[in-house]
Amino acid sequence: MAQQLQNITINAPAFGGINTQDSPVGLDPSYAAVATNCVIDKLGRVGARKGSVLLSTATNTAGASAVGTNTVKVETVFESLDKSGDKVVFSAGNNKIFSGIGTLTNITPSTYTISANKWKVVNFNDHVYFYQRGHEPLVYTDSGSQGLVKLSAVTGYIAPNGVKAVYNVTATASETTTLVVGDGTTTVSVGSATYSTIDAQVSAIQGGTNYSSLLFAVTKNNAGNGFEFTYKATAAVSSTPTLTGSGSSHTVSVTTVGSGNPPFQANEVLAAYGRLWIADITNNKHTIYWSDTLNGNAWNGGTTGAIDLTTVWPTGHDEVVALAAHNGFLIVFGKTSIVVYSGADTPSTMALHDTVEGVGCVARDSVQHTGTDIVFLSDSGVRSFGRVIQEKSMPMRDISKNVRNDLVRYVNEERIVDSTLSSVKSVYSPEEAFYLLTLPNNNITYCFDMRQALPDGSHRVTTWSTPIALCYTRTQDGEIYMGRQGGVYEYKGFTDRLCTLVASTYTYSTSSYQLAYFSNPLDFGNSSNIKFLKKFKMTIIGDAAAHSVLNWGYDYSDNYYKQPFTSPRTNANTAFYGVAEYGISSVNTPVGATADFTEKLVDPTNPSGAKVPATEPSFEYSAGTETQVPNVHGSGHGTVVTVGLESTISGTEFSIQKIDINVLLGRLI
Repeated sequence: MAQQLQNITINAPAFGGINTQDSPVGLDPSYAAVATNCVIDKLGRVGARKGSVLLSTATNTAGASAVGTNTVKVETVFESLDKSGDKVVFSAGNNKIFSGIGTLTNITPSTYTISANKWKVVNFNDHVYFYQRGHEPLVYTDSGSQGLVKLSAVTGYIAPNGVKAVYNVTATASETTTLVVGDGTTTVSVGSATYSTIDAQVSAIQGGTNYSSLLFAVTKNNAGNGFEFTYKATAAVSSTPTLTGSGSSHTVSVTTVGSGNPPFQANEVLAAYGRLWIADITNNKHTIYWSDTLNGNAWNGGTTGAIDLTTVWPTGHDEVVALAAHNGFLIVFGKTSIVVYSGADTPSTMALHDTVEGVGCVARDSVQHTGTDIVFLSDSGVRSFGRVIQEKSMPMRDISKNVRNDLVRYVNEERIVDSTLSSVKSVYSPEEAFYLLTLPNNNITYCFDMRQALPDGSHRVTTWSTPIALCYTRTQDGEIYMGRQGGVYEYKGFTDRLCTLVASTYTYSTSSYQLAYFSNPLDFGNSSNIKFLKKFKMTIIGDAAAHSVLNWGYDYSDNYYKQPFTSPRTNANTAFYGVAEYGISSVNTPVGATADFTEKLVDPTNPSGAKVPATEPSFEYSAGTETQVPNVHGSGHGTVVTVGLESTISGTEFSIQKIDINVLLGRLI
């Protein structure tokens, strides 16, 4: 008996985001195998991401010209408010620091040498602080004429009384005799035994009698070939550690002396609870320092202080990577563990609240506060730290569960080029409802939809490809600024502004980009019959004049049947559901327009008193126009089917509402 045609509908394709983790056989059709240059909109549709608009002008100062043989490569961007409430945008690239958004003005101190552009920037008490590994901190203030200066030169700077003196000693890989360490007053002697590794030697010393009475902590040094002695006092020290092993004394060399030091060279800074917190300090990865109350320039006296994590790490040894704050907690991210202190608003009395073993943060700039949670990148994917924020017994959620293996592979590949993962950047936008995580050396950005978790605790995820942002910041107005080759860009519109090198000359161009959606293999609930795809009908939301290619293939093959098409635009002046997103229009202001022009329309459902602009408003991320794409005829056959759509995005929004497929079921296999 002849089989009848069946109509199969895929509603809201990619509603569940990408899933490359689970077996594709029998996977829910709401998951996608590919969703590139896509976002999940508020209605659950897979659609095109926005593009990028260049904010910087063609002429930048101090060797950072935007065109020609040189161009600025922005790797840090940050927005601050000055005392007058005016916005100031800072950016860093080409080993310089710039202010401004139109014209990038070089404000680097004349006597200051910059060797990298991975700054951590915070706004605190009318000052802007710049911290980066191996660099003295910089401070910007609009008071008087100081501008951007070294921390040691800022008005009102109070230097630390001294840093923790750090000494290093190279040890033998295997010790078989008594180990003895001393600080001139206290001695720790560990009985004769075989200690086959440096770690074993460190553990033996830390477990020795009187260890807690030593003036220093003993850990494995960064080189992994010996010990590091870190003094607990912040004042200058007069004694030198001693170490005896294998029957003889070892030479102990000083790395940092306690008295008269320059400011801490920290890689991490946090503004929270009325002070600055710094960590990941050159030659000291175990200590957190905090400034005086409401004074990020004072690091001695007052309410300043420090805490040594050497004996706190749950794994016995770790390094501070990042800091975060929430609800009175100070959250300290190590590479392989996490430490949480309560009562951080009064650091002198704060107490250890919780420790997490086996999960840490591997990239400083992956940490983002979402208002009710903190997300970060670990060795096993992107995690949510809700267990401490909500309830201690709750496990941390793996929000990247559906792409975990792919993400971990990319992170490991990123380490080959960037061992500290300092190039990994992120941003959270409540307006766009996403968390972006960029791995630039792999040319990929993961976009996590943060509206609501899936039933398994993960979040819907899509990916973005070229052009990759090198840094982000969310502005006070909720805009997203990005740094790339050529300057500072804004996440806006539906085209990409590119700065490319052609014949030794940098040029700008406006480019379209490609959206790609591919389903996982589908058996339509019937794995036994051969399927003949006869016809496709797609419902597309937006101006569908884009050039698209419909793809379909069978039985896990990468060879696809392809049918190009250009969708006719229908109902061009009518928004789907009749209103723009949130019911608000955005007015494109022409050059030279008056202030009256820029007044925004009120809710179109309540237009009383609205001022009509000079030109028709454009509805960015409106629900769009409904366009039917009929009668794309299929061909071929197989037991499982993969369906995909590739579309050129060039100035207008685009999303897929549903896919209707006419399927003829053939004989049983």
